[in-house]
Amino acid sequence: HFNEPWLLLLALPLAGLGLRRGALRSPAAWLRAAALALGAALLADPWWVRPHPGMDLVVVADRSASMPEGSAERAREVVSLLDEEARAGDRIGVVSFGAEAAAERHLHTKGPFAGFAAEVEPDGSDLAAALALALEMLDPAAPGRILVLSDGEATGTDPRAQGDQAAARGVRIDFRHQGRPPLPDLAVADLDLPPELAPGEPFRFAAEIAAGAEGKAEVI
Repeated sequence: HFNEPWLLLLALPLAGLGLRRGALRSPAAWLRAAALALGAALLADPWWVRPHPGMDLVVVADRSASMPEGSAERAREVVSLLDEEARAGDRIGVVSFGAEAAAERHLHTKGPFAGFAAEVEPDGSDLAAALALALEMLDPAAPGRILVLSDGEATGTDPRAQGDQAAARGVRIDFRHQGRPPLPDLAVADLDLPPELAPGEPFRFAAEIAAGAEGKAEVI
């Protein structure tokens, strides 16, 4: 790539000056022309991007209290599967978060992922802090991605700012839902009771129960 590609237009005229009339068979003339053309290329401010041999991936795992039982073990299994599928040059890091974020494994760490060891406060789910930490771990000069394992119940600051930063850097953020299974909604909507009763007097009452799905229920 060239920062000033228009300066490459000078290469041909300068090379022509080096090849003066009648000097086409002179090695010195050809060397002079090549030197002038190379000088024009250097003025164009060339630069070269060395391709990264692999992909950097940071797994962001939610460890807040809203996550279902066994989610930490399932997240560890996901990291282990990614390790098995990694190609030469691929690096995998791990970030966990609750009320705060913590680095569980850096990209340069070798060996299998043993599990989550950092202490995070479960009463909170600061996804924005976790994404910010993941972006810090990724090398700006290498291709990178982020995989979020969460139920989507984030608290704290809005994580969309970190999403914009990732998009500006070309870092893709993938999301895998790991929430609790939905439960049917059940509520007592109304009770119809007598306004007054004597001590020991039997009575009847009516109750209205609203449910989100058809099913059986036991009233105790």
